[in-house]
Amino acid sequence: MTTGTDVRSVAERLDQGGAKDVTSLHQFIKRSIGKLAEQLYAAFPMKAHPAAAPYRSYQSEDGALGGEVAVRTGSPIDWCVESFIANPAMGFCNHHLTTYLDASVRVPHLAFAIGTIPQLFFYCDLVPRSDLWTNTEEMDRYHARFNDRALRIAADRRFTPFVSREIYIREALSPVGICIQGDVNEAIVTECLAMAEESLAVWVKWVKAAEPVPEKERPALAARDHLVRRTICWRDPANVIAERVFGKKMTDDLVRVLSAEARDPSA
Repeated sequence: MTTGTDVRSVAERLDQGGAKDVTSLHQFIKRSIGKLAEQLYAAFPMKAHPAAAPYRSYQSEDGALGGEVAVRTGSPIDWCVESFIANPAMGFCNHHLTTYLDASVRVPHLAFAIGTIPQLFFYCDLVPRSDLWTNTEEMDRYHARFNDRALRIAADRRFTPFVSREIYIREALSPVGICIQGDVNEAIVTECLAMAEESLAVWVKWVKAAEPVPEKERPALAARDHLVRRTICWRDPANVIAERVFGKKMTDDLVRVLSAEARDPSA
């Protein structure tokens, strides 16, 4: 008997998943993402940006739902976000490490997300800097490097696709983007994190070797980057989880930090 793809929203998955304490796994993921972040910071020295200071650590009034946000910046990194939001006692944690480059280089951006909702969720992608339907040079130079891995994961019976109900999120996935769900256990989480580490190591080499973008082309590239980043952040279906607890104003303020609008309010 075959079953259809799970297309429930994040909120529906949590409401219907049943409470399952993932505190130890949440802490394991937090440490692991922290190690990846340290590798990134060592490769590209950056300074903490004060826009994230109000949310360096935050929690709900009952202490059940909380999170952390840290933002760093420093060319060629335009906006690097290391963050999580979690209620591990109820089976929910959502960790991110997202790195947007500035317009001085044209390498794809790099994004990771991993957590439990309450099943394991993992996202790892090279965020394109152009339309890959027409710019096959970018696709062949960068994305093709991970084509075999994407096909291997697609064929792995331990995973099923995570299909977002948000149409833009589905559009935003590159041809080699991994967006999957699976059983919650440390072995699978470790394997997913190994894919993130592999991506980071290759990506760092690309950025360090990248030729500078001509000055006249940078404004258009930066404008596209800012639009993509804002749109992804505002249309993230997980925002509803924060809004349920913290309200719309605080959630919107958090999104402005993640999207860099807190730094560039007029952008």
